[in-house]
Amino acid sequence: MPRAILLLLWLVVLSHKLGSLPPLGKFFSPFEGFWRNAEIGKPGDAEKKLPALSGLSADLSGAPPGIPDSIKVEYDHRGVPHIFAKDVSGLFFAQGYATARDRLWQMDVQSRAGLGRLSEVMGRDLIRFDLERRRMGMPASAKASWEVIRADSVSRIALEAYSAGVNAWIGSLRPADYPFEFKLLDYAPEPWTPLKSIALLKNMQWTLSKGSDDVLLTRTLEKLGPASFAELFPLRNPGAEPIFPSNIFPDRNQTSGVVAIGTNRGSSLLTSSPTSSLVPSLDTATPLIDAFYPRPQPGFGSNNFAIAGARTASGHPILGNDPHLDLTLPSIWYESQLSFSGGQDGGFNAYGVSIPGLPSLVIGFNSHIAWGLTNGMDDVYDWYEIHFQDASLRAYRWNGKWLSTRFVLDTLRVRGSGALVDTEVWTFLGPVPVKNGEQPFDRNTPVLHALRWTALDASNEIGAFLRLLPAKNYGDFRAAIHLLKCPSQNFIFADSGNIALVHQGRIPVKAFGQGRTVIQGEDSSSEWRGYIPDSLLPFTLNPKQGWLASANQEVTDSTYPFYLGSGFYPSERAGRLHRLLQPMGNATLSSAWDIMMNVQSLHAEQTLPLLLRCADSMNATPQTRQALNILRAWDYRYLAQSAAPALFDLWWKNFYRHTWEDDFGGDTLHYAWPSRPVTRALLASDTNSRWFDDTRIPGRETAGDLARLSLKEAVQQSLQMGGGTFALWSQAHPMSIPHLLQLPSLGAGNLSGDGCAECLDAQRGSNGPSWRMAVEMDSEPAALGGYPGGQSGNPGSPGYDAFVADWLAGRPYKLLFLKRPDEEPDSIAYSLTFIP
Repeated sequence: MPRAILLLLWLVVLSHKLGSLPPLGKFFSPFEGFWRNAEIGKPGDAEKKLPALSGLSADLSGAPPGIPDSIKVEYDHRGVPHIFAKDVSGLFFAQGYATARDRLWQMDVQSRAGLGRLSEVMGRDLIRFDLERRRMGMPASAKASWEVIRADSVSRIALEAYSAGVNAWIGSLRPADYPFEFKLLDYAPEPWTPLKSIALLKNMQWTLSKGSDDVLLTRTLEKLGPASFAELFPLRNPGAEPIFPSNIFPDRNQTSGVVAIGTNRGSSLLTSSPTSSLVPSLDTATPLIDAFYPRPQPGFGSNNFAIAGARTASGHPILGNDPHLDLTLPSIWYESQLSFSGGQDGGFNAYGVSIPGLPSLVIGFNSHIAWGLTNGMDDVYDWYEIHFQDASLRAYRWNGKWLSTRFVLDTLRVRGSGALVDTEVWTFLGPVPVKNGEQPFDRNTPVLHALRWTALDASNEIGAFLRLLPAKNYGDFRAAIHLLKCPSQNFIFADSGNIALVHQGRIPVKAFGQGRTVIQGEDSSSEWRGYIPDSLLPFTLNPKQGWLASANQEVTDSTYPFYLGSGFYPSERAGRLHRLLQPMGNATLSSAWDIMMNVQSLHAEQTLPLLLRCADSMNATPQTRQALNILRAWDYRYLAQSAAPALFDLWWKNFYRHTWEDDFGGDTLHYAWPSRPVTRALLASDTNSRWFDDTRIPGRETAGDLARLSLKEAVQQSLQMGGGTFALWSQAHPMSIPHLLQLPSLGAGNLSGDGCAECLDAQRGSNGPSWRMAVEMDSEPAALGGYPGGQSGNPGSPGYDAFVADWLAGRPYKLLFLKRPDEEPDSIAYSLTFIP
């Protein structure tokens, strides 16, 4: 009898959740648990019946309802779907189906992150994350954008057909077939909607435009005073090499035609009386939160470039692009070919990568053009200090009057805790995410401040990417990207005879420096003055130099009449790009790929001689002399098996820390520290600068004193790291690609590769080139590509991380660009056919 009772109790335990763990009996069940997710071999060819899609079908100019023809999806040996359809609705239905088939959980969890709904399935630990997203207006903005998007038939049709495809896949699943993470977290997929796709766009907007240091800079200004702040934090990086110098983008002194800012910001949400907030007191930093909270880091970014036909071996332009992002498994991107053979203009045939959950392609090429992008880095995210009348927050002062606050009741459903009712606070400038007495989730979110952010204005970025698919020339390209508002991007373009670079986005007109620190929001003088019209945004077409490039650096030189921001990255990657492209002739796809794989650091090239000059007079130990010899012989390449980059990296970090830690009390959490270019410029111009003196100790230190001290520390650190010999770069710079849930067993760890944050091959930590693509626009496009991951999101699949080793080594794949389904049967592993 006791054994029977113990068995019964054990069965009860196995059938219930234990904290954040799933019901273990269900999870380990051989019939429906995680064992079912192991993949062995490849599926065979199959046919599927198309569901009814009445009312969705249309080509890009509109067409009657119904999908009259079959859809063929050919999967190549890398798991890339090549989708062929004669109807646009069928095309995006199949793209949604294929993407969900490989990445359903990733799509679900990242759309929840955009809408502030993670705590519904992950519990209380994610409440504050969700509340921040909601209070910042991201769900409201997604809903407002859907109202704009649904009025555009091209975008509406694509989003609805894509959703139908995702739901067709979900409808085919039994609980035993759910992706692994659904079982791990013990919840079921819910129907996909266009709003979920738009939430993914909001995620992208937040990741690429949110990197605000307004609060840090405000504190720093208060600490240093205006004169020292201006010296150490100039509006432009010293030594900047802009994307559009005046010789390729002439000075435009006109400021007319500024687009007025409308008064309707955000959606019309329920207005109600305020209630007390129920924000729990939780730690702000946990591995799980970090997975959905990427923080931009200075120095990381993206590269793109185009080489004119006059400089290539084929006589046709070549385009390259490698966006640098926080890397994850499943991968950020999903590779696809989209071929549409209907429509009045003969359709289109395009190849590239999409964000899982979004129709179309973000980066790619078609039969006529290629396009890529880097983050524009403009300042489109400002904090306004709001002066409320009293603690009720019912009114705030503006232009000498009291304006009524808008309150919005919001209900957050929390797994295991029921519903949490919160009150959002909105001013006409934007939302107020943090109220009195609350601890900000993000230290850069100030209390009782309103957020003015271009992403909160409704827009239709998906329409831009959809219109790139059939674009045939530069005019089509410019017409398509006009719809992209946030985040601003540097779009690179090439066709068979032209190259172009366009800075595109919704960028506010502000005074120089306005919004760099927190703004006093009391009257109209502090408001944005409108938006820069597209005709006045920087661009260039076919410059005489024969090449174009961008790497997140300053967009223009000082002749440009508008202020775009001051948070641009140092020009080290850009400068390296320029030095490689300037002499280039007879370029090929291979030489374009080599540019992206270049690991020589301009930062090291410019900085190491300055440090070595300081170390010439030091009384060196044998180990220090050995380190100096290694550094003097270094060619500035960051190779995994080299000791020199590790020594330099440690030396520079120590020198930087010793230079600034006394001025800021060692506090990097509450203050911004001067940039790398500012520090290097001081070292080059005045080694006796007062900033090199450590005010905490007697005497007056110079840059030489700090450099010699820093080198001694670097030598000891390197020896300790290397176990008695100088550490290799791979030891000092461990790399990994974590799973979205930060589960080590599902990530790729202990990776070793060349490259550095300041290199063109910007691999470091868990950040790096998330997709590499080189395209030659000959009569038939030829392309190379690769990304760190695999097409499958299933950890039990061989295709989960199949590309990681080749990505790390820089080995490209030839992208299979098919003109018809049966063109290369030996390249196809299996196929799906959807029958009407």
